[in-house]
Amino acid sequence: MIMTILSRILPGFATIAFGSIGFMGYSQVMINELMQSNIDCIMDDLNEFPDSWLELYNPSEQEQDISGFILSLSDDPSEGYALPEGTIVSANGYLLVYCDKTDSDLHTDFRIDSGKGSLYLFDAQGNQIDGISSLKKQPAPNVAYGREEDGSKTWGYQLTPTPGASNQGGVSNVVLEAPIFSKAGGVWVETTPFTLELSLPADSPSDAIIRYTLDGKEPTTTVGFTYNEPIAVDSSMVIRAKVMCDGCISIPSSVNSYIFLGREQKIPLVSLVIDPDYLYDDEIGIYVDGAGGEDDPNYGYKWRRPLNFEFFDPEQGEALLNQLCETRIQGNSTRSHPMKSMVLYANKRFGVKRFEHEFWAYDKPGMDQIKSFILRNGGSSFCRGYIHDALAQRVLGHNTDFVDWQAYSPAIIYLNGEYLGMLAMRERSDEDNIYSNYDGLEDVEIVDYLDTEKAASAGTPEIIPQSYWDWLDFGKTTHSFEEWGENIDLESYAAMFILRTWISDTDFPGNNQVLWRRTDGVDGRWRALLKDCDLSMGLFRKSEYTFNYHKDWLMRYQGQSNLRRCYTLLYNLWACEEYKEMYIDRTIAYFGDFLNANTFLPTLDRLIEETCGEQEISHIKWNQIWSDMGGGIYVRTLESDYEVIRDWIIGRQDAFAAIVQEAFELGTPVPVKVNESADSTSLENFSLVYANTKLTKPTFNGTDYIGRTIRLEGTTDL
Repeated sequence: MIMTILSRILPGFATIAFGSIGFMGYSQVMINELMQSNIDCIMDDLNEFPDSWLELYNPSEQEQDISGFILSLSDDPSEGYALPEGTIVSANGYLLVYCDKTDSDLHTDFRIDSGKGSLYLFDAQGNQIDGISSLKKQPAPNVAYGREEDGSKTWGYQLTPTPGASNQGGVSNVVLEAPIFSKAGGVWVETTPFTLELSLPADSPSDAIIRYTLDGKEPTTTVGFTYNEPIAVDSSMVIRAKVMCDGCISIPSSVNSYIFLGREQKIPLVSLVIDPDYLYDDEIGIYVDGAGGEDDPNYGYKWRRPLNFEFFDPEQGEALLNQLCETRIQGNSTRSHPMKSMVLYANKRFGVKRFEHEFWAYDKPGMDQIKSFILRNGGSSFCRGYIHDALAQRVLGHNTDFVDWQAYSPAIIYLNGEYLGMLAMRERSDEDNIYSNYDGLEDVEIVDYLDTEKAASAGTPEIIPQSYWDWLDFGKTTHSFEEWGENIDLESYAAMFILRTWISDTDFPGNNQVLWRRTDGVDGRWRALLKDCDLSMGLFRKSEYTFNYHKDWLMRYQGQSNLRRCYTLLYNLWACEEYKEMYIDRTIAYFGDFLNANTFLPTLDRLIEETCGEQEISHIKWNQIWSDMGGGIYVRTLESDYEVIRDWIIGRQDAFAAIVQEAFELGTPVPVKVNESADSTSLENFSLVYANTKLTKPTFNGTDYIGRTIRLEGTTDL
């Protein structure tokens, strides 16, 4: 017997119940509650806050096996996510499903978007059981949409989300606005106390109150203080405040930071406000060893935690950006450093989907749509100058168009109102870098070659694109110049290797070799993206280690068997005479153009000047802390670390010439100068091509080798 199809359409909601005698019991399982933007309402089994979630409810007196049931954003079950085998909903019970694109047990391969789309539940045969069409826009993050009571037909925004528990009958359409601060957050040179007033927005309910905190926690009815009188601001502090009222929905707190810096602000200042538990709690804190101890520290995971981000430019009195976002710890072994690198993610679910600011005006002017970025601690050069990676990347990035790279800007960091130190604001080496630099391009694959001989795509080894494995297999054998060029941007790959060789980067190529390719049909070749050039340029001094001091590593493994794939690929490329000739030409041209002290030393000086002395203040704090922890071999001054870099750069000239000579069996190195004595006025609009490579300057001052033919070409652009 076929049951009658019943349908009732409510504003912003549709539910459809199908039934037959064969699956009457299954039809009772229904969608009961959902949240489109979960900041920190619930934490999942992965110690993460899933992007969104839904709750299934079984109103029957018997448990229901819903293995194979399908959840989908479309009315086509073939496009949905099938619940895993053994999925049971207990009698009168609830089942939480996390919607976060993780695609694992009870984690769907989709997110529930806010303001568009639908949500459907199908049985294992593809019959629709329940559904919600035309989802409304969620009024604020952490607000749930659900049935007024379990199983009821009336839906609304829940006063209190109840994931995994009974809906309490409290729904409302009244959404409270943010409180009003009498003074916006800011940065001041001197400590000049003032009082801050908080007030209710117009048309607030008569019984509404303001709750606030001073420790970074989100205010609730039990956390923080009720505002009754002006707040005395007599030291650096951060204030979270929100409006509350019975029967109304509160939005996440508004945040303002009041920073008494004690000195003139000369570089950007970032204030991070976060629940301290999300940093330091043994179970969920991302900044500590935690319950797992040193063998399995919390900071080793990629757990994301919500925080508020404020950006103060030194030219402005108030924050240019103030938005809710997410963070996680960044890095490999450097995660263990006492001051850690952090990634910050903008997210539409949190209210603002980009960081809309020109963070890197010198390196990449005009780029102001940033999906995520790093606050970086210097990586391997932490407490050893901090600047190696930024120096190497800026030299190559400003002097070629062949390699994608990470822009740099220093920033003072305050955490929950306390001075943390200076970190480098950096672009990331992932899809978000490509998005920002290629006009919103998102159709890409990107792979980070790890020292474990595995590759990770977007940080998830399980989803390495097959095209990358195909390319690695392609690199196991020799090919013609044309065949290589169909698979990889040869100029980009060569430029990356030449830079890494010049700086003597010993954490490469078996690590930090990032490649990406377009998948939109325009150009499918792999291209290089610079990442983590820290372990270079004399990072470890002669008195400590010697392996990184002008080490000749270019050909260290040639001729050996069982080579790692990264070296096999390099040597097979060099086996192609046309590529090898191009590589040698470009090495010599770069060496006489910008891979030399004449470019590196002024760039180093500029990077130091950009910190305006802030790095020294931060270094004194963290170098001592790290040394006390046993991480520092001895206490160093920042200036002495800079001198090591300078000395190394100066000594690199002769060392590199000899390395290239030996590696490629060239003749005796000899100095070569072109246009060095010419009047600068006569060289205006003059372009120079040396060894088939267009130079950045109309002059050449470098080294070539006896037996090679010097190829010069000059043009005047009038």
